[in-house]
Amino acid sequence: MKKGTEAEGLMSASTLARKDRAALLKKSSELSLLFGSLAHPVRLRVLCSLSEGEKTVTELTAFCEISQPAMSQFLGRMREEGIVRSRKEGTRVFYAIADSQVGRLLAAVRAIYC
Repeated sequence: MKKGTEAEGLMSASTLARKDRAALLKKSSELSLLFGSLAHPVRLRVLCSLSEGEKTVTELTAFCEISQPAMSQFLGRMREEGIVRSRKEGTRVFYAIADSQVGRLLAAVRAIYC
């Protein structure tokens, strides 16, 4: 009877491993896009700045030391990828991290490397 219990335990572990693998395969494309965004120094700086809270385009441009048109291109791409979100208040546009998971990932990066 003990062998049956062990076999059932192994089967449960095997089923769990398949579910974990399926979840990873499903998320791999999404993670690839996110890591692609993190792979560029300017996009990484933008996200690090936004991890401290919402910022205007002007603040992000100054922080990253790039031109406003270049910043607009970076932010447009990141918005299309769903990494950042924007809101307009008068003439100013504010950006924030769109996904709390991205914020958590950046917190881990900061804890390890900063």
